[in-house]
Amino acid sequence: FRAVADVCERQYGAEYLASLTTENTARDMESVRQLLGEDRISFLGKAHGAASGRVYASLFPDTLRSMVLDSAFVHDPTLVDSESRAEAREDQLQRLDRACAAWEACPVADIGLLPAIAAARDDPAEGGSIGPLEASEFEAAIEELYVSPWVFGDVASGLALALEDEASLADHPITYLAGPEDAAGAREAVICADGGPYAGTSDDLLDEAERTLARAPGAGPVWSVPCDLWPVSGSGIPPVDYGGAAPIVVVGNSHDAVTPYAWSVALAEALGPNATLLTWDGSGHATALTGFDSCLDEQLIGFLVDGVVPEPGTVCPQRGFLGIEMDYTVTPNLISGVVPGGAADAAGLRVGDIIVEADGRPVESGEDLPEGTIGQSLELKLQRGDQT
Repeated sequence: FRAVADVCERQYGAEYLASLTTENTARDMESVRQLLGEDRISFLGKAHGAASGRVYASLFPDTLRSMVLDSAFVHDPTLVDSESRAEAREDQLQRLDRACAAWEACPVADIGLLPAIAAARDDPAEGGSIGPLEASEFEAAIEELYVSPWVFGDVASGLALALEDEASLADHPITYLAGPEDAAGAREAVICADGGPYAGTSDDLLDEAERTLARAPGAGPVWSVPCDLWPVSGSGIPPVDYGGAAPIVVVGNSHDAVTPYAWSVALAEALGPNATLLTWDGSGHATALTGFDSCLDEQLIGFLVDGVVPEPGTVCPQRGFLGIEMDYTVTPNLISGVVPGGAADAAGLRVGDIIVEADGRPVESGEDLPEGTIGQSLELKLQRGDQT
């Protein structure tokens, strides 16, 4: 971490790093509005983008038409603790572990998902790598399960290979989930420039990691960013102070493993009477307007396009469009992931199924599937083993 901090300071300088605050991002948004010549704007912000949005709403309430804040990073320091974040991750892994146990073709069904993760961590190759993945890259792939649980099939099959023949991981989809390394320092730069609840110190890091590991052994340790090692440290994101008339919809996923649901509840309350909480009873992170759930997207399209605010207390069940992932690296029309609770899951589709036809038309790749449309049915012909 200190090495990343040193490189960032040499390349950009402390003055620039100090400017990378969420408040300045909100002010940049206002500059864009002025340059566009728009009197009012609509905004969709996800995760930290939701933090930028709620600061914008507090600073410039009269220039807002409508706003959606999805999977919000919490504004209240009393709600930010590493233990709750670790528990949310552990809950997600346990849900996927139960899904693996119920799925007879789960690649790690013989030992279970959580034991497979632990085994891969406990038996690294010389130098600490797991096949072609560095330990940090392996953990990045596991973290994708918190953001996008529908990649579960890829992660499970990658774990099976890691436990059997690590070299064969080289061309496996799990290597793509490890993510690019060119973003190193970006998240830390914003958190430390802001200061506040996500900024910690190096003195507390080891104790924090040990506490969270004890609370959530499957998820692994969680800690705050040690901003005392960063060139700059801010005094906190501006508090929520919204008095505007424009409606704001706060979206919270009931099983969000990155930004716990309680954070969205608290933000909706803090924003006041013109904010409405819309709950999606699903897992994953920042799923608004991604096409994974028709109920959620119907509500938000109606709000952003037509100004129809969801009824208070609205809860969208995890309904989904198709809710599948296709693995193009093995067989172009092979289902490699099924969104838990989505339409495909409800219809009985499984990871490993091969889609042969869609509404009577041949399917040779994912591009041959019709786009998901709200309210329309789709009939699929599948190849499952020796059955069609």
